[in-house]
Amino acid sequence: MAPGRPNGTRFSGPSEGFSLCELLVVLAVAGLLSGLLFRQGSRAMARQRLDHGLQTVLAGLSLARSEARERARPCGLQLEASGWTQPRRPGLDPCEQALASLRRRPLASEIRLSHSFPGSLRFTGQGLVLDGGTAVLEHRSDDLRPLCAVMSLPLGIVRTGRYHGDAAAPPLARHCLPRES
Repeated sequence: MAPGRPNGTRFSGPSEGFSLCELLVVLAVAGLLSGLLFRQGSRAMARQRLDHGLQTVLAGLSLARSEARERARPCGLQLEASGWTQPRRPGLDPCEQALASLRRRPLASEIRLSHSFPGSLRFTGQGLVLDGGTAVLEHRSDDLRPLCAVMSLPLGIVRTGRYHGDAAAPPLARHCLPRES
């Protein structure tokens, strides 16, 4: 029996292993696959950041309404590019508990926010909303369709969707259409 192979035969080819050409083909295929996976991964991250931004906007609206109702006193918030802040309107108390919770949820720097809300959103002691509007969030570096939230008066009912209007123009509620599944 010949050494090297279990059935006793010897290698009859000129060399063992892979040729340079075969290795280059395998490396090229691996490079293409990793490029595709990286693109999909970065797109998924962009989608998650957009979703997180929309949830932050919705959380601010919900928490402020709840706080105003619990305190039985009006309060307000202001929506800025970085997230929720204290209202700058004189005589309007901030929704402190809502702000304390929202400080842990800033908007990601890759998210561009535009909205038609007034400077300060006001919530009555009964939890009603005195200011409505539309918020649009888009990712700065991806071609994902922007997300939107529309808050109607006076109950503060919020609907969300994908924004189908011109992102450079002021946001309009009629361009916020339900998400396709």
